[in-house]
Amino acid sequence: MRERTPSLCYKYEAPRKWLLVLSICIFLSISQSVHSAENFTLTPDTVFITSGIGSEFDLPLDIDGAVTGLKLYQVVFAFDKARIDTVSITEGPLMGTSSSPTAPFFDVLLNDDSTTLTIQSVILGNGFSVDGPGNLATIRLRVIGDGVVNFKVLSLAAKGLGNVDLSPFPTASGSIFQVNIPPTSFNLLLPITDDSILTTSTQSIDFDWTESGTIYPGGGVTYTMQYSTDSTFPTLATSEITGVIPSNLSISAASFPDNKYFWRVIAVDDNGFTTFTNQTNSFITSVDVPPAVIDLLQPANDSTIVKDPGETIEFQWESSSTPYPSNPITYTLAYSTSLTFHVDSTITFLGLSTLSQIISVDDLEFNEAYVWRVTAVDSFGFETPSNGIRAFSLVRGSCCLTAGDADHNGTMNIADVTFEISRIFSGGPPPVCADEADANGDNKFNIADVTFLIARIFSGGPPPICGTTGI
Repeated sequence: MRERTPSLCYKYEAPRKWLLVLSICIFLSISQSVHSAENFTLTPDTVFITSGIGSEFDLPLDIDGAVTGLKLYQVVFAFDKARIDTVSITEGPLMGTSSSPTAPFFDVLLNDDSTTLTIQSVILGNGFSVDGPGNLATIRLRVIGDGVVNFKVLSLAAKGLGNVDLSPFPTASGSIFQVNIPPTSFNLLLPITDDSILTTSTQSIDFDWTESGTIYPGGGVTYTMQYSTDSTFPTLATSEITGVIPSNLSISAASFPDNKYFWRVIAVDDNGFTTFTNQTNSFITSVDVPPAVIDLLQPANDSTIVKDPGETIEFQWESSSTPYPSNPITYTLAYSTSLTFHVDSTITFLGLSTLSQIISVDDLEFNEAYVWRVTAVDSFGFETPSNGIRAFSLVRGSCCLTAGDADHNGTMNIADVTFEISRIFSGGPPPVCADEADANGDNKFNIADVTFLIARIFSGGPPPICGTTGI
C-alpha cells in the first residue's frame, strides 16, 4: 500500500470543459463507543484465524439500511502492524450506484508507521447520494503474527447533501481478530508439588488439574499428561498419555517405582494449538512398602533346650510395623530340621496375631538340631522375613522323679518289682522313665535292678539310684 500523510481537505478538479472546481473538506466526528446496532460495520465483528502466519482474509466494510442520503464518508481504523498487514483495499459498489455522471472519489491512506488506515470516498456532483444497505469497501489483510488484534474504529465522518452530518449520526464498529490463539491457561491441582505418595502397585495415583478452553466456536480441548524423573522432560525419559478428557487421570502406581517424579499437562485444541500448565509439580513415591524387619528373641541362636516329654517350648519375636494405615500384620512361624526349610522337613504356623507361639516337645525329636524363622505379612500380602534364622538343639532332661519307681506312679514299692519282672520275663510295657527303673543306677535295665529293689524293700538294702541316660 502507498503511504501518505492524511489530510482532512481534498480538492477535485473536474475536466476543464466543465469549468468547475470542487473543493471538499471533511470534518471529522469521533465515535469510539460501541453501540448495540452499529451502522458502519466490519463483517464479521470477530474473525477466528487458525491457518497460521501468512494467511489472508477479507474484511468487508458495510453500512446498513438506517444510513440514508450518504454523500461522503471517512473511516479511520487502528491496528497492530506487528500482527496484521494490509494487502489491498478495494472500493465497494455502493457509492457508485448514485446517478452522478462522475465516478465517486475513493482513496485509502496509511500513516507513516502503518498503524492506522483511512478509507474515504465522496460522490461527485451536486444532489447525488446513496442509501444503505451496501458495501463501501473490502479490506484484504495478511496475518504476520499471533495473538488478539483489535482492528478498531478511531473516527468516523459521514456527510449528506450540503456537507451536513447525517442525522441521526451513524455509529461504527471495528473487528477483533483471534489469530492462532492457544487454549486458555490452567493449573495443576493434585499431586501438589513435593508431595509424598505412599501406595501399592495394585492401587492408582490420581492426577487432577483445572480445565482449559478454547475461544474458537465449537472447538474442544483434550489433554496430554507427561511425567518424568527429569525436570526437563527429555523425550527418552518421559512418559505421556494423550487425548485425556476430562481434566483428571488415574495411573497405576506400578508405573511409578520408588523415585521422585515431575509431571505437567498440555492442553491441545482441535487446531493443534497447545498450552502448557503454568507450573510443573513433583512428587515422591513409596510403592509396595513391606513390613519392617523383625528380630527373633527365643530360643536364642545355637542354644540347647533341655526338656522332658510333655513339656513345651515357646518361640518369641519382636513386633513389625507398616507405614500403611489400617494395615494389620500377622506372622508366619516355621521351624525345620532343614537349613533350607525344605517342605518335607518344615512345620509352619500361619496367620499368627501374637508375638509368640508355644509348641509341645512331643511334636519334636530329642537329640535333634532345628532352625526357625518368622515372616511378617501385611494385609496387602507384602512379606518381610526375620533378620536371619536361629538354630537350637533339643535334648531330653531327667525323667527320674522317684528312683526305683518303675511303673512311674510316684511311689517305690513291690508293684515296681512286679512291673520290672513282667517287662523282663513276659514282655510287659516298657517303663515310662528307664532311669527310674534303673534302680542300681548303672544305666542298664535288667534283672540286677529287680534284685536291688527286693533287697531294698525286704532287707533294708541301700536306696535306689536314678540312672543318668536321660531316657
